[in-house]
Amino acid sequence: MRVSPGTVCYSMYANPKGGRGGYVARDGAVITAWETPNVHSISPDALAEEILAAYLYRGRPVAFCCAGAGLRLADARWKRPDTVGAITDSGICMLVHDRPGYGGSTRQPRRAVADVVADVRVLVDTQGWDRFAVAGVSGGGPHALACAALLSDRVTRCAVSACIAPPLVEGPEPSPDEEDPRRNLISWLAAQGEHRLRPRIEEAAHQIMASIQRGGPEVIPDPDAPGTDSVAVGPAKDSPASMARLTATFVDSHEGWVDDNIAFAADWGFTLPSIGVPVSLWYGTKDDRSRKQAAYLAAAIKTADCHEYVGGHLQNDLAHRRMLAWLQG
Repeated sequence: MRVSPGTVCYSMYANPKGGRGGYVARDGAVITAWETPNVHSISPDALAEEILAAYLYRGRPVAFCCAGAGLRLADARWKRPDTVGAITDSGICMLVHDRPGYGGSTRQPRRAVADVVADVRVLVDTQGWDRFAVAGVSGGGPHALACAALLSDRVTRCAVSACIAPPLVEGPEPSPDEEDPRRNLISWLAAQGEHRLRPRIEEAAHQIMASIQRGGPEVIPDPDAPGTDSVAVGPAKDSPASMARLTATFVDSHEGWVDDNIAFAADWGFTLPSIGVPVSLWYGTKDDRSRKQAAYLAAAIKTADCHEYVGGHLQNDLAHRRMLAWLQG
């Protein structure tokens, strides 16, 4: 079995002797490396799986499903250095790939949520992982749940943060003040087809980038959330690294953003009650929609429990560390 053509895979590891580092590969060929340690000797002609097998710390493997809108755990475009530090401190080996249409991965129109399972299976097989945990944030959450449902003989635990439940797309166009977050305009438009959804996605991305050009920060800090000191609040347009990340998120990844939402509005390819592994559902105190979504998910998944953290849609450093600790059991 092969990974979907064009898939880009990122790996990172934490090793007590060698520090931390990782590799980026596309279609089995290494593109680049970052913070490579000196404790291993790898031929530059080695295959991607040989390099990954040599470098990854195998003690606590986690397959991570990235959020929507191109948020990625890799290279210079990573938004959250504190997140890198939390993973390093935890000793977890985290394996990440861009879903089709995101980052450097080729688009795969009409994909279903469950289609991610085949890619994850190939990637973890390459690492020789018989058992592993899965995690996902925001739009990555449903994909992590798919792995929990369809790889139940191998997945030990599943953690999702700010995850959506299957949306309700029947009936008239949802109003802005819908009480049930499963009834929302984006999902409703996605069910109508790409021609209805894409203009709204591109409009949202344009508004975000326009605010950046007016001097806005890359990430708006939450003053009430712990662990926000490391988040840069200066004008993002003055930072080449920030602009590279924002461009990757809101300019280069519309295809994945569109296809994710279309997949969410259709049959996910598995049922929530079929999940039998432990699941933790994380949401912020200021993210009322995610709290309600978590309640729907918890009602459908008998092995799930909810975890609240102080903050909004994105986890702060303390919450992320708590989730990583939970994944390790």
